[in-house]
Amino acid sequence: MELFNDYKNRYYRCIQNIINEIYNGKKYTKKDIRKILQDAYLEQEFVLVNEFVNGEFFEFEDEFAKLRIDSNIPIRLNDLEIAYLKMFVEDEEFNKVLDEEILTKLKQKLDKIASLNYNQYWQRENIDKFGDNLDNLEFRNKIIILEKAILNNKFIKYSSKNRKGDVFEDKIGYPYKIEYSIKNNKYRLIVFCDDRAIKINIESITKVEILEDKDFSSMDKSNLQNKKIKEFINNKKNIDKPIVLKIQDNKNTLDRCFNLFSAYDKRYYYDDNNLILNIYYHDFDEAEIVRDILSLGKSVIVLEPKKIRDKVVSRILRNFGR
Repeated sequence: MELFNDYKNRYYRCIQNIINEIYNGKKYTKKDIRKILQDAYLEQEFVLVNEFVNGEFFEFEDEFAKLRIDSNIPIRLNDLEIAYLKMFVEDEEFNKVLDEEILTKLKQKLDKIASLNYNQYWQRENIDKFGDNLDNLEFRNKIIILEKAILNNKFIKYSSKNRKGDVFEDKIGYPYKIEYSIKNNKYRLIVFCDDRAIKINIESITKVEILEDKDFSSMDKSNLQNKKIKEFINNKKNIDKPIVLKIQDNKNTLDRCFNLFSAYDKRYYYDDNNLILNIYYHDFDEAEIVRDILSLGKSVIVLEPKKIRDKVVSRILRNFGR
């Protein structure tokens, strides 16, 4: 078996993920690595497991794996993913929220790739008319500025106004991600600010600028790039403990789930004829996710984790006055 031929080996992604997660700061012992490989049914390749764990990739300090080479493994797209990207590049709405320079590079790289006609796969309908308007140049510019900050690992200074009318002036934060909610046609920013991660509607941001190194004193930069931000970056999601939902697919429940949870990474599969949906979330998403789960009624059962299941049960009991 060719262990590192990503075209011939179905375990390539599993091993790639281990190396990249260690590179990004996650801690793994030999026992942890063996369990991941065994869970992926690599225990049948016992010799290869030993070679991988004890080979040239790692050295172990205080029982934790450390990469011998200071590099990750770039993620390679398969042919279908590349065609899918070409489809988005050709989409007018997508073009509105992408930096012109990046868009030009993508079009050049994808020029000879066969295109997928997205009209064969989905159509836009029931778009919230009170959602974000991408034809608004000021709004689009805010998204492009935030995209540049995220891609270049830059801090931002921004001001915003929430629904209650509260104004927040000149806040300094570390932007992590822009997400889009199909449910309400809204773009939102996840930003680490004031020692916590928050999610705000981009529409509510009144001004934003990218901060360069020269904008900070050495003390300012040291305080901003503190342990809490590093922990947030290195532990971005509950990867090991996603929310697991069992779905009874009546009344278009599956479609409603993908609509409600459009902004989250997820996967679904069948297990003993049960439809299972895994949702990978941040801790600060909990309240919103619990609210959305409740809106699905009895068609959805929360299997894991216990803390989310308990919160859903608590809300139901409270609504019934118990």
